[in-house]
Amino acid sequence: MRIIKVIRIYVTKGQRRILEQQLEECRWVYNETLAFRKRAYEQEQRTANWYETKRILPDWKDTRPSLKLVHSQVLQNVT
Repeated sequence: MRIIKVIRIYVTKGQRRILEQQLEECRWVYNETLAFRKRAYEQEQRTANWYETKRILPDWKDTRPSLKLVHSQVLQNVT
C-alpha cells in the first residue's frame, strides 16, 4: 500500500501573480507548438517532432521576451 501525503502551500499575491504569468507563457508556447505542428502537416504533409519544436524556442524568446521569465526546461517540457 502506498501512502500519499498532501501538503498545502500558501502563496502571496505577488507569488500568485508570477505563477499565473508563467502559466500564461506556458499556455502560449503550447498553443504555438500545436499550431507549428499543424502547419507542418497541412502544408508539407510531415510531422514536426519534439526536437524540431524545441529548436524554435530561442526564436520565440527573441520575439516574445516575456518567455525569458520561465525556466528553459519548463518550456521544453511544454513542447
